Amino acid sequence: MPKKSSDEGASWKPLLRFWSFVRPHRRWLFAGLAMIPIVAGMAALRPLLLKEAVDVDIPGHDLIALRVTALLFMGTV
Repeated sequence: MPKKSSDEGASWKPLLRFWSFVRPHRRWLFAGLAMIPIVAGMAALRPLLLKEAVDVDIPGHDLIALRVTALLFMGTV
């Protein structure tokens, strides 16, 4: 089986060409990339907030805690 030389395979030319278009907007690109883990964390938080509301706030008849949990849930959506 012949080995691939370093010239074969992926090339950096398309990426460099794309970067020339992105360069004026790189702040937005990096801001968007930084938001990915934040949005993923907020999406993972939704079921936990719903569990808190169903298992703790509603059976305990704690309307203030239920409102806080609901507001936090709406903040994650």
